[in-house]
Amino acid sequence: SNHSAWTDETGNYLYSAREFSNGDLRVYDVSNPAAPFLRNTITAATLNINAITPHNPVVMGNKLYVAWYQAGTQVFDITDPVNPVRVGQYDTYQPEFAPPAEEMRIVDNAEPWDIMCGSDSLGNALPTSYSGNWAVFPFLGETKVLLGDLTSGLFVVDASRATETLKNIVSDFDGDGRTDLSVFRPTTGDWVVEKSSDNSETTLNWGLPGDIITPGDYDGDGKSDHAIFRPSTGVWWFVMSSDGSRPAVNFGLNGDIPVPADYDADGKTDVAVWRPSNGVWYINQSTLGVRYQRWGASTDLVFAGDYEGDGKADLVAWRPSNGVWYILQSSSSIPIYYSFGTTGDKALFADFDGDSRSDFSIFRPSTGVWYRINSTGGASSAYQFGIAEDIPIPADYDGDGKSDIAVFRPSDNVWYRVSSSNNGISIRQYGQTGDEPSPSSVQPQ
Repeated sequence: SNHSAWTDETGNYLYSAREFSNGDLRVYDVSNPAAPFLRNTITAATLNINAITPHNPVVMGNKLYVAWYQAGTQVFDITDPVNPVRVGQYDTYQPEFAPPAEEMRIVDNAEPWDIMCGSDSLGNALPTSYSGNWAVFPFLGETKVLLGDLTSGLFVVDASRATETLKNIVSDFDGDGRTDLSVFRPTTGDWVVEKSSDNSETTLNWGLPGDIITPGDYDGDGKSDHAIFRPSTGVWWFVMSSDGSRPAVNFGLNGDIPVPADYDADGKTDVAVWRPSNGVWYINQSTLGVRYQRWGASTDLVFAGDYEGDGKADLVAWRPSNGVWYILQSSSSIPIYYSFGTTGDKALFADFDGDSRSDFSIFRPSTGVWYRINSTGGASSAYQFGIAEDIPIPADYDGDGKSDIAVFRPSDNVWYRVSSSNNGISIRQYGQTGDEPSPSSVQPQ
């Protein structure tokens, strides 16, 4: 049954939230109030979210805000009022809703994978309670949207960036939207960066032998910050591009794998580690606090990617023994598992089609072939580029919003790249023996 509804600003279209288990959002044409008719139905399944039902829709301008319980607030562009396009979301719901008893038993036994990635009972994960975000009030402007959560209380969020394309922050130290040629020199602790905006070179001493490089946009200014994780102490050290400050954060243990990314969609890279000994991700979200999530086995290679395009990093584990990708999406507790690759391959973090969603992609060192499946359209492709020793470093070097195929060859410190904008091949020597290419830091570890 209809619980609440709101019209667009013309009064010709009505958005109705039907509140019941697996409820939906409906779009009605009410231009003739005596004869309204249904024009569209939006379900949790079509949005790829896992929540019991929508609760309250509210329209402000050309934006439709919908409080959708466990999926938080969903934000739609209604320039086309009949076909709302989701442009953002903010999830206030902190606890994971209860998994099936069998899944819980296996998690408790520290063997989560057989059930959590491929169980035929995953449908049981559909929430049955009315928990999470139940109200949204965008009446104070886009920068101060109020969200009411039944458990966590009041949230004040900035939704003004919902329609912006996320900026490339893969080793983009000058904020021009292009990945820079950049290396870390473990022998001296120097970072050497050639800025793509003006080709000037900078050198910064920041790090020690044994440190793991973790560049990212930790201060949210659109530029990558120099950062390292020191396994021996579990401390992260930063040089912030916005003000030059040099903070340190103690977060992690020796043996942890750093997996920094933007997990809460606030435009800032979050400090995070994955612990192979127990398969737990520890994420220090800059807006939502610390999150813990078991996801992965000790032999997996892990990284963060955005397979939904919602601006939040998803947890990804790739299993070299069987070539299966295990993905826990930010908007759903139902995992994705996908077989793509084989033993010896290198799984990749990349967006080759520029749709703001990560693509399934691998590099096969034995043949130098790149294989990928585009997230838009599902087209697959293979491209030979590289040799066995190469380090794959796909990123957006030409600023067209798409990852370019690229490798770094340690034997001669040469960067080889195929531009996605014009298919031109670039060959450039940059670095010294023993250098680590900075763009490799976002690839599976």
